[in-house]
Amino acid sequence: VLQTRGRTESDTRNLEDAIAAYDAAATGIAANSDAWASLNNNRGNALVTLASRRPGREILMQGIASLLAALEVRRVETRPLAHAITQNNLGNAYAQLAQLTAKPDDFKRAASAYAAAISGFPVERFPQYWAAAQNNRAFNLMLHGEQASSPALLTESIAGFDAALTIRLKASAPLYWSQS
Repeated sequence: VLQTRGRTESDTRNLEDAIAAYDAAATGIAANSDAWASLNNNRGNALVTLASRRPGREILMQGIASLLAALEVRRVETRPLAHAITQNNLGNAYAQLAQLTAKPDDFKRAASAYAAAISGFPVERFPQYWAAAQNNRAFNLMLHGEQASSPALLTESIAGFDAALTIRLKASAPLYWSQS
């Protein structure tokens, strides 16, 4: 609840309280368990959201570290859906970092994480997640392509948006359609 409120309010207290709650809960959870991975995924998301409202990279890097820790347990071989969800979240974190640093490697890390998410969301089973990850990757490629003045990246971005639009139809999902 705190994290959800924190995403929608300009005040950061709820996010800070959510992160403190995750940190407190971590002491009672077995390391490298599914619950530990879930906690790290959620903590990472809260930190990434908090970082979007604070200057500097320190909080964002903590969020990335939490998401990477979650991926130690959420492996594609054993937890494919959880792995894909965390990869999408990691892509969001790296995309945010890329927007701060404008470093090509950060854009590439975001694109790689999104690609891992896309492969973990079979379009037949998880069409909306697949389309969201496609859209996220396409947006990241667009920013990278603009920053690098790369027609190839921009073309790849357009292909990603087009892929997302095969699911995000105007008639059935107008909000998502408009975002793609």
